[in-house]
Amino acid sequence: MTQAQTGALTEIGPPSDDACRQVWTKWGEAHEIPESDPRFETIYGLLRREIERLPVGDLVVDAGAGDAILEPMFSRGHYLSIDFVAGGPVMGWEFTNLDILGDVNSLPVASNSPALALSITVLEHTNDPFRTVDEI
Repeated sequence: MTQAQTGALTEIGPPSDDACRQVWTKWGEAHEIPESDPRFETIYGLLRREIERLPVGDLVVDAGAGDAILEPMFSRGHYLSIDFVAGGPVMGWEFTNLDILGDVNSLPVASNSPALALSITVLEHTNDPFRTVDEI
């Protein structure tokens, strides 16, 4: 990468708080978690902190991404959505925006390669939550 290309990349800032809040509100609605629920602000605050720290171009893996609603929040990284269902409605989800159809217990990425791994409201859907946490 040339110095000019590097300079251009480092100027990409994180999405605005308003833009992220819109995405997060959509996520909350999809998961039936209203903004008044304390979990809404707690998880949002953690995500915003990680978004601010994310280096430009680094890998973000969303394991159990569903419809990949969170992708716009990670525009300065390389967002990779993974879930086990694709191409059809399941529990109100379409699963049409996935990058990879796969098992969150066997992620198709090298160990320690993602700068950030997300798995929000996923463990209750796995057969072995401890294995899932180890994998992520």
